[in-house]
Amino acid sequence: MLNLSEWDKLNTLALQHREGWRVFHADNDAEIRYEIAPLPNGQVAMQMKAAYRCGDNHTVTIPWRAYESRHAALRGFLEQAQRHFTYEASADQKSTQKRMLALLNATDVGFEELPPEPVEQVPRAGQQPPTQAKKVQKRREKPVQREFF
Repeated sequence: MLNLSEWDKLNTLALQHREGWRVFHADNDAEIRYEIAPLPNGQVAMQMKAAYRCGDNHTVTIPWRAYESRHAALRGFLEQAQRHFTYEASADQKSTQKRMLALLNATDVGFEELPPEPVEQVPRAGQQPPTQAKKVQKRREKPVQREFF
């Protein structure tokens, strides 16, 4: 298990080398996404999120973890996905489980990766990403007005 400074280093490297989220949807009832980052030392980092959008809305998030290879990272993703979508589920979630497991194939045999979503460039230390800078600037120009009643 990594200590906080080791995980912070892994997180920083993974954010600099990530490929983008790959997302699977079972209609609007569930979503699972993972992101891969080939690291300079030859390892591959993977993070993932899985969520039901029905029943109890059970969700799991797994932060960046380092694996020896891309194959090992994908196997880790598929094991976690299968675990999440095979837990005992409510009646609302039963059909969603079947659809999601069919999408994933539930094994790495025949599993085909989707193309990743585009990734914004991760800024260097002390820099702010352009989109965040714009958001901050807009907030300063237009204060948010909230109505409580």
